[in-house]
Amino acid sequence: MPATRKHLHISKPRRRQRSVSLTTRASRCGVKNYVNVLKSVHPSVETFFPVTKQYLQEYIDAKKKQGTIKANSLDQYFQHIESYNMALGHGWDSQEFEPMMRDVLEELVQSEERSGNQRKTTTSTGDDDDELFSQDGANGIFIYTFFFIYTIHTIHTIHTIYTIYIFFYLHIFIYTFSFSILFFRFFFFIQFLFFSSKKR
Repeated sequence: MPATRKHLHISKPRRRQRSVSLTTRASRCGVKNYVNVLKSVHPSVETFFPVTKQYLQEYIDAKKKQGTIKANSLDQYFQHIESYNMALGHGWDSQEFEPMMRDVLEELVQSEERSGNQRKTTTSTGDDDDELFSQDGANGIFIYTFFFIYTIHTIHTIHTIYTIYIFFYLHIFIYTFSFSILFFRFFFFIQFLFFSSKKR
């Protein structure tokens, strides 16, 4: 799907440039980044203005290889580079440069959209798991409560060794179908206290 590029300057009408000094334009992050990137490719070259197709392509390739820049940021860098190049009196070859910039910006936009969709899918799956866990927890509490009451009733009505077996099998059942061993230990301890006090 082609990007609409509503946020990209290459699809918007040109605004009238304010009068800004060359020093200010040269200090902008896009210009400094452009120079630094190309300096690493061509250490012996003193200046990279005027912008050429080769320089711009090398800059684009380097930014794509880094893989960390967002479309909005790179679009702003392009504006800084273009503005400084024009302020130096070199003009701007739109027919050469605009398609190159548009391609990389569209590629970045599409990549960001794919990443956003993947994050949404992951978040949705996590929510479903949380809901399932909450339901299992509620069921586990219900099972514990029911068998706790049943066991206490058994202790008060049966005074033989079979009470121990009832304890044993009930806890195996509860442990199998419950969601937390912590509750298992807690209720076992309480029931053991009741049993011990009854024998006394």
